[in-house]
Amino acid sequence: MSRLAVSSLVAVALLAEAGALAFAPPPAIEAPLAEPLGSLPVALGDWREAGDVPADVLPADPRVQDALRGGYRRGADTVWVAIGYYPDTAEGSRPLAEELLFPGRGWTELTAREVTIPLEDARSLPANLLVKRTADRRVALLYWWQIGARSVASDHWYRTILLYRRLLRRPAGAALVRVAAAAPDAGDPAAAVAAETAFIRVFYPDLLSRLAR
Repeated sequence: MSRLAVSSLVAVALLAEAGALAFAPPPAIEAPLAEPLGSLPVALGDWREAGDVPADVLPADPRVQDALRGGYRRGADTVWVAIGYYPDTAEGSRPLAEELLFPGRGWTELTAREVTIPLEDARSLPANLLVKRTADRRVALLYWWQIGARSVASDHWYRTILLYRRLLRRPAGAALVRVAAAAPDAGDPAAAVAAETAFIRVFYPDLLSRLAR
């Protein structure tokens, strides 16, 4: 058998093995939180805790193991934050992303795009921006996946990273982070996104200190 044929058979075998592992990956290794999410402070910089999160804006996930939900206010700006932590992200344990992020009945508008959030230390955070409307409010929603110290905007890339970590027998926990704010009834939601960005810049370091490494 020629060297090319042998190489081709080896490549096919490796691809078949990878495919088999993808369909039946090893059990997930849980990654516990360093600290409970609920211990986040009531004050973050100039932001102060301000009431509950509207359920239609940031729905709760019954599957989540540890979560933080609340509102924060700075002057005239109010943002709502919801963090759900999933320690193993195995099938049946992952967040119900479509139900948590994308509107069901009652929404009349939806646009989505990727954005970059500048952080305090000259780094940037990739995220997704959804703009949606109900009968009584228009909302700008930023969301991303947090895997330890790594931020991921792409849903597909997030799943790929977690599968890779499971194949290597590494902890495969992740947090879904959602930050929302009311947007103007029409036009550019830039003011809402600016308020969310200002909040995230002071909130993000505190979040990282509580996630598993």
